Amino acid sequence: MILVQVEITNIEWENDESNDIEYEIGTEISFILELPDYELTSGEIDNAIRDTVESKTGHRPLHWELYEFDADILNDEDYDEECA
Repeated sequence: MILVQVEITNIEWENDESNDIEYEIGTEISFILELPDYELTSGEIDNAIRDTVESKTGHRPLHWELYEFDADILNDEDYDEECA
């Protein structure tokens, strides 16, 4: 598995015509995304982001802007040793 630090902004939520979810959760979120250690399509990465956000918030994002997608920091040996 590869750990990726992800931050998405300007989130539009599925089924949020009244903007209740936007008001409750906001339009930005940061999280650690676990991805398999093989090449993925952009669609597979988008679905992994959607699934992770939904598991954390209970709501599924429809559209967003990707602000950060950084695997270097979380998979660095020095980082792993510091966190152990």
